[in-house]
This record gives sequence, structure tokens and C-alpha cells, in this order.
Amino acid sequence: MQRAVDLDSCAKEPIHVPGAIQPHGALLAFDDEGRLRMASTNAAAMLGALPPFGEQPGDGHLTREPRTLLAASVGRNAMLDTGAVVLGERVHHVVLHRSDELLVVEIEARNTELPPLDGFTMAAQRAIGRLNYDGGLERLLDDAVREVRALSGFDRVMAYRFLPDDSGLVASEARRDDLEPFLGMRYPASDIPSQARRLYTRAPLRLIADVAYTSVPIEPTLNPLTQRPLDLSHSTLRSISPIHVEYPTNMGVQASMSISIVVGDKLWGLIACHHMSPRVVPHAVRMSCNLIAQVVSILVTRGSMAEDMELRERALGVQQPLIQLLAGGDNAVHDLTARQPNITDLLACDGAAVVLGGDVAHNGRVPSDEAIRGIADWVRSHAPGTTWSTFEVGRELDDPALVDQCGGIAGILAAPFFREHNGIVLWFRREEVETVRWGGNPDKEYGVGPLGPRLSPRGSFKEWRQIVEGRSRRWTPQELAAAERFRIALQDAAMSEARLRIGALEKANQELDRVTYVVSHDLRTPLRAIGSLNDFIEEALHEGKLEDALSHVTMMRARVLRLDALIVAILAYARAGHSKQEARAISVRARL
Repeated sequence: MQRAVDLDSCAKEPIHVPGAIQPHGALLAFDDEGRLRMASTNAAAMLGALPPFGEQPGDGHLTREPRTLLAASVGRNAMLDTGAVVLGERVHHVVLHRSDELLVVEIEARNTELPPLDGFTMAAQRAIGRLNYDGGLERLLDDAVREVRALSGFDRVMAYRFLPDDSGLVASEARRDDLEPFLGMRYPASDIPSQARRLYTRAPLRLIADVAYTSVPIEPTLNPLTQRPLDLSHSTLRSISPIHVEYPTNMGVQASMSISIVVGDKLWGLIACHHMSPRVVPHAVRMSCNLIAQVVSILVTRGSMAEDMELRERALGVQQPLIQLLAGGDNAVHDLTARQPNITDLLACDGAAVVLGGDVAHNGRVPSDEAIRGIADWVRSHAPGTTWSTFEVGRELDDPALVDQCGGIAGILAAPFFREHNGIVLWFRREEVETVRWGGNPDKEYGVGPLGPRLSPRGSFKEWRQIVEGRSRRWTPQELAAAERFRIALQDAAMSEARLRIGALEKANQELDRVTYVVSHDLRTPLRAIGSLNDFIEEALHEGKLEDALSHVTMMRARVLRLDALIVAILAYARAGHSKQEARAISVRARL
């Protein structure tokens, strides 16, 4: 029964422990006592007879210089670059690093026809001095690939930038004039599996001197100290996955070098170098190119931080007057969309809307009011109380009728801000139909090869165009952060207004208690007098004292007039208070 083949199985390939190296160098591994524990099978041919495993090398096996370096390196974790040393009768370059309790020594023969090492150092320094972010990212990458090509001599050098979906874009290119241009080409995320991306962040440079090489095994197969294969993550000679080697082979490339551009501990991109014939790049040249890539990483990081800060300050500059409008205006729905600035100025969008209770207001290109209410209801039910976004509304919304009502809108960013009144701000982006130029059909091919059933690299890298519809420009992390800050500010403003309403209500209740006391006191006095006068009238009429009765009637009439005046005053006060409360309620509803 054949094993299922998928991208996940491809991503699980243990590329950091290949158990072999490339043949343009040799590998030795020593324990902390200086005893040889592991070696590549070509080491003896390159360096002379080796001591048996478990024994220390004698003067006849290695010269004094590398043995001294070995002794000085014991216990260190960092990679040590020894530069050029003499081994036997030849000049070699030796690089050391610690791995799995062993000191790993990698040795490459140095071409004596090359210029002195300090020449490469000076060239790298001059190249770095020409790099800057002042002209923008595109200019920086153009300069970087040109400088790396000048140092390394590769036929083609590209700056390969990863996009949000992890696919790669050739953003800059320096090449031989007769080579087909790759600038602007896209490559699927699966071309570089996840474990390869992780390895690129740990070991920033990888060279394949000849894609047709035959790998050199390391003996013994398992590290005798750990009983596991030796971890070659930081090896400069590490053998490459046979699956990956097929990619440059299919492209007609016979040598390649990749250097990582790492931003914020994440693989941001690569400087990818191709040569049409085998090419052994000296270690000093590789390190010079790596230094250029590190400077690019620093400049990209610095430029990204500056752009993030600029966007943040611009968004806050729009947010503050909007919140002030909310606090001081009588109609928040109108103010947030119609005043200057308004919510369309907060983020790059084609239109925006505010929904509050049953009210809808908008500006720019937006769906219909009915669709806006439907989107607001959908967001409240699927992402309550948090910022939500999509750049592909047709895939996110599970309501086909609602999607049809969006009318060419593909991107939505929603910020619910006052749940009690169903408040929500919506930003919209229109669909942008994109023609993607892939470097070959991005779909993987399944097949059975010498390594068994697996995903096969593309056999053709000829341009393959794809029309992508139903998507808008993506919302950037900085824009999402700006929307979240605005949502929180709106929420705080709403809560402050609610507190004011509660305070006003408490004050009104206190005033009502005082008025009730005064009114009850003022009403009781004439009512008691009227009651007493009524008794006097009845008594006078019973005794036949008509004049006394008429006198009491006159007094009663005065008390009735007094009572009527009090009632009129109370009604007038009530009408005035009701009008103020009604105006206050309208203001509050409009603002919240």
C-alpha cells in the first residue's frame, strides 16, 4: 500500500539531519577531549590519514594550527571562523561550530588564485556603504542584488520577498543579459516548506556548488554521544534535500546560493543566486554576501518601523478629532462620515459606514444600506466585540445573497464599538482583479520517484498566468491595529457618555425629590384651608348666618385661585423639564 502524498509529508522531511555533506569540503567532529568521533568519508582523501574514532589526532594528521584552534574552541557554542590555515601542503578554510555535544570542523580547500581575503572584506564594506533605505524598498533591493552579484559572480541574483500568503515574489533582479528575466514572477509557498523556512532563520546561508553532486556520507551514521544523526543545521557543507535539488535542475541552474533576509525573527525574504555552471564560492565571499544580507535585514526592519510609526501617527491624528466630534456633536452617525476628517481618512479604503441602532450613514463607495445592515448583523453574530476583517468577502461570508448585495466590494474591516446600541464602523475595499505571473504552474505534481511516492517539483518554470478575482487589497497588520485603537477609543467614548447619562439621571432624580417636597407642601396648605372654609360655610348656613357664609366663600375662592396658580406653575415646569429631557435623549441616542 502506497503512503499518502501531500504537502504535509513533504514539510516533515528531516532536512537538518541528512547524514551527508556536499563534496567540495570535508567534515570532522570532535568531543570535548579532542577525540575524533565522526567524519565524512572523503576526509582522509582530502586531509590525509585520520586517527581511529575515539582517539586524538597526532601531529602527523593535523598541523599545529587547527589543533590549537580545536583546543581553544572546546565549550563554545558560537560559530568560529578561523580563516585560511595550512593543512598539509594546501591552504584551506576552516569553520567550526558546536552541535549535539560535538565540535564540528568543516574544511574547504582554498583556491590560491583568488585575491587576498582582505580584498573581499574591503569590497563588502564598500558595497554596504552604498546601501540605504532613502530611496525606498525597491531601490534598496535593487542595490543589494547588484552588489551581491558583483561580489559573487553569479549569473543571476534575485531578491525574493515573501507575501502575506507565504508565496514569493521576485522583487529585484540582476542577471546576465542573455538570461530570461524572472522579475515580477511569483512562486507558491509550497516551494519552500515550513521546515526549510525555519532552517533559513537558523542558518542564513546555503550553497549548492554543483546540483549534480553525489553526497558524501558521514560516519558513523549516529552520533556516538547522543545516538542520533548529527544535526547539521549550522553546517556550511550540509547536503541538500534531493527533492529541492530537482528545482534548480529543472530550471537549468547548476549552482545556487541562498541568503536569508530576516525581519523580526521571521523569514522576510531571500537573496537567491543562480549560476548556469558549477561554482564553488569561497567562504570569505559567502560571508561578505551574508553581511550584505544582514545589512539589508536591518534596513528593512528600520524602514518598516518608520513606516509603521508614520501610519500610526497619521491614524491618531485623524482619530483624535473624530472622538472630539463624537463627544461634542449631536449626531455621531453623521459626524463620523460627513465631517472633515472622517472615518474614510483613518484607513486607506474606498468607502466607510457607521451603523448605530437603526441609523446608517456612509461615505464613498459602499454597498446598499440594506447590505450594510446585513453585514453589521453578520459581524455581530460571528465576531462580537472584536475587530474583524476579510479581503475575500465571498469566501468569508456564509450568506450568498448578502455577498451578491456587496456590489463589487471584496474587502471589509469591521470595528464594533457599542454593543448596547449595535454600534459598528465598517471600512470597504473594492475588488481588484489581479493577473499573477507564476514561475510555472504553481500546482504540485504527484508521482513516484527514486525516493518513493512524493510531491514532485515543477518540471517547467515557464510563465503561467492566473487571473485572481473576488479579492481586494489586503488589510495590513498596521491598519488592523489602527482600527482596533479606534474601536477602543469609540468604546471608551460611548462608556463615558453612558456615565454622563447616569449622572444626569441621578441629578434629575434629586431635583425631582426636591420639587416633589416643595409641591406637596405648597399644595397641602391651600387644600387644608379650603377644607376648613368648607366646614365654616356649612356651619354658617346651618345657623342661618348668610353673611358669614358668603365671606367664607370669598376666602375659599382665593384659595382655589391660589391652587390653580400652583397647578399652572407645576405644568409649566413639567413641560420645560420634559423638553430638556427629550432634547437630551435625542442627543444621547444620536451620539451613542
